[in-house]
Amino acid sequence: MGISTKLIMAFFEVTLLVLLIGFLGVRNIRQVQSRFDSIVEETAPALEGLNQCKASAMRIHLTTLGLATGSANRSAVREGEEELQELRLNFEKGRAEFSRKAEDSVEKGFADEIGKAALILFGATSRLVEEMKKGGGEIAREREALEGAEKALTTLIDRALVYESAKLKSRDAEAHQAVQRSRQFTFVASVIALLVATVVGYLISRQIARPIGILSTATKQIKEGDLAHRVEVRSKDEIGELSSSFNGMAEAIETKNRELELTNQELRETNRRFREVYDKLVQQEKMAAVGQLASGVGHELRNPLGVIKNAIYYLRSKVGQGDEKVLRHFTIMEREIENSNKIINDLLGFSRTKKPTLVPHPFNDILKEAISTVEVPSHVTVTQELTNGLPNAMMDAGQIRQVFINLVLNGIQAMGGMPKGVLQIRTRQEKDFVVAEVRDTGSGISKENMGKLFDPFFTTKSSGIGLGLAVTRGIIEKHRGRIEVSSEVGKGTLFVVRLPMEVKQAT
Repeated sequence: MGISTKLIMAFFEVTLLVLLIGFLGVRNIRQVQSRFDSIVEETAPALEGLNQCKASAMRIHLTTLGLATGSANRSAVREGEEELQELRLNFEKGRAEFSRKAEDSVEKGFADEIGKAALILFGATSRLVEEMKKGGGEIAREREALEGAEKALTTLIDRALVYESAKLKSRDAEAHQAVQRSRQFTFVASVIALLVATVVGYLISRQIARPIGILSTATKQIKEGDLAHRVEVRSKDEIGELSSSFNGMAEAIETKNRELELTNQELRETNRRFREVYDKLVQQEKMAAVGQLASGVGHELRNPLGVIKNAIYYLRSKVGQGDEKVLRHFTIMEREIENSNKIINDLLGFSRTKKPTLVPHPFNDILKEAISTVEVPSHVTVTQELTNGLPNAMMDAGQIRQVFINLVLNGIQAMGGMPKGVLQIRTRQEKDFVVAEVRDTGSGISKENMGKLFDPFFTTKSSGIGLGLAVTRGIIEKHRGRIEVSSEVGKGTLFVVRLPMEVKQAT
């Protein structure tokens, strides 16, 4: 056999070897690609369906609670029911996708259980909406049933997600083994090809092993939670398609994860708003009960206090001016009776605040009457800057007089422990309102107390029960006005009262 024949035979042998290696390599690549495609095709839609179910269930819960805690007008309820119907359809689409991809008995069991739990949730939603329409007293019970159904459904979906994730991990391990086998084959083939033709083996190894290694590393990073990781697509061949499929799967999972996080944030915000509304309702119920109690107790306490006051007057007339110590104690008793009467008046004012009778009245006159009613201590100077020609304000004169008496007394008491103080009162017009400012140079109000200033029974004083400012705000709001306060510790406090002015009809 001549050299040329041997070279030709060697050439054909190398060619056949290269063709065989190429054939086997392509087959392994297609197997790996098929494995990854099956993961994407079989697992990703199931996960997407479950995530869609969970998001829809949470949105159904969120929307129903929003209807239950919002204003129950027909338009809002109708829109809410339409939104709930759409969410139910989305839920059923997700469950149908998951059921369609169910392969084993566990997945089919999950699909059936999710369907049953969904029917319970839909039933609880419908009952709560119907109860809200009727305005019945079972809203709280139906809301608890709704929350229980949503929790049971979400828990079931989470279990299914855990199962699917474990299944994805198992399939990923199988694909990883396929990658490892392909890598081993490539390595062996590269060694053989290296013995025959180093360059051919090197190129084959470079074209196959490196992309598969990148995909293997990317799979591990996705499994460890790095959903933002992507594989660079460097070619349009099978490995490029495999990389594109992998990126698509990662993108779908990341998108669903972001949507779920947004849904969780919305649910937390809705729960926070619901808690605020619930707390306000509880506070209103407490205040109503306190008002009823105050009305009854106030009347009952006034009579014995009047008897005690008359008894003191009688004893003072009998004792005369002979014993100064006894007279001093009589004075103390009378002062404490007056303090008790003031507390009773505050309680009665809190419980009796009625709808005002609004008539036009001079704004400055009411302020002057309030100031003249209050006894101003010698260490306090009252200054008045009342704008002339102010329009009349729409008010109930008696109630507004009580408002300014409360504010003037509050300012004087704030300057009680100071050697000197100034109480400054101003009036002005501001658009459709007449405005009064009551400013004192007292100790001021701390930031932590500003938010509780108008709460009933909140006070920082040693005397009183903290109803003056609560009654004041209630009166102003019933006059369709506004009261604002600003303060700086050590410098004083400013109250600003705005009342609607008289609107004169055009002639």
